[in-house]
Amino acid sequence: MIVAPKNSNGIANRSIYNGKTIIFFLLVAFLFFPASSNNSRVVFGDKREPSKNADVFLSKISFEIEGVRLIDFLENYSENYGFSFFLDRRVDPSTPLTGSCSDMTFMQALDDLFGASQLSFFIVDNSRLLYVGPQEASGEILLLLARKNEGIGLENAPKQTVARLFVPIDFQIKPYAEPKDVFQSFAQRSHLKLSGFEKTPFDLYRGAHFDNIHTGSILTILGLGFNVDYYYDKATATFKPVSIDPNAVVSRCYLEATTKDIIKKNYPDCKFENQVIDGEKTVRVTGSFKSVAEIELLVSQKTQKNSDSLNKGSNSANKPTAKETNATRSRISGEVDNVTLRNLFTYLENNANVICKLDATLEDSGITLDSRVSCRFKNSNIHDIGSIVAKQINASPEIDGNVITFHTR
Repeated sequence: MIVAPKNSNGIANRSIYNGKTIIFFLLVAFLFFPASSNNSRVVFGDKREPSKNADVFLSKISFEIEGVRLIDFLENYSENYGFSFFLDRRVDPSTPLTGSCSDMTFMQALDDLFGASQLSFFIVDNSRLLYVGPQEASGEILLLLARKNEGIGLENAPKQTVARLFVPIDFQIKPYAEPKDVFQSFAQRSHLKLSGFEKTPFDLYRGAHFDNIHTGSILTILGLGFNVDYYYDKATATFKPVSIDPNAVVSRCYLEATTKDIIKKNYPDCKFENQVIDGEKTVRVTGSFKSVAEIELLVSQKTQKNSDSLNKGSNSANKPTAKETNATRSRISGEVDNVTLRNLFTYLENNANVICKLDATLEDSGITLDSRVSCRFKNSNIHDIGSIVAKQINASPEIDGNVITFHTR
């Protein structure tokens, strides 16, 4: 997942490509924002061919707007740039936006523009879905997703059921759809058993489209605006909603280097414990959900800044990029049962920054992206991941930076 929260100075660490920039006259801009108020002003903007991946948010962009409604801005750019968006119910779609940028990445421009209106955003599962929420939303969803990756709330779920939460699907919610119909349709599409969601006060009149998003991420997104998370109930063998208690005590472990700039006295309800895990210095933070969510956001920002510094300072061909460095240091824990290699590779890229590829010669052995495997990762690094997957498909792994290529033995 790519995160771009409020006041983050991070710029994604992949190479940036430029789309063709077209200067719009004022009249054309008003056509793009037909529902804007008469006092709104759009001086210039961009248009480009829709992208098929999240790199659209790394493209360079220029615009100058004044008093343009948030919903009009999102509809305009989502159509021109080929991405979908989900607006948190806590956000007023008529929020006026005023700002300008010149030759800036779309991600950085959104960070500045939304930050001025006390909004935050992030790109879900490295896809083309832009989530826009209130200022505190970034930390909340980061913490919720991190806890699900650790298996919290899923302790009693069968491993094959947990694996379904990490399967990407396409799912569409029609405007003014009834919650009961939405969750029945989602259960059928995701092969998850749900209960109780239709009784929650979901307000889905805006509709939404999820393209290649993990089922677990969709559940988190739908519930966040209503202060609702989910857990697995063993007695009924279903996923059920549960209210998020901002004062509930939670715990998270971070690399020590990412917490050095955190002013601990600002979080009197949190306990910071230094630990050494697998030879690495870490800090375990225990405190209220609200405070730990804020710390989760700060750590994310710190990690992104470190990645940017590494990337900007890399002028040598043999110096690792930020993404490669993160991948070699990242560790992952979890199990997948009878999933396709395609879904496993997507999961590894989104959660461990590890890109997996199959050598063409493997097809002669009957190994394709549709082949199914079962893997168990326990605090596994990139080398462990290569060995575990290779054993499943009887292949040899070749690691280059953050890329694993599997070859015929």
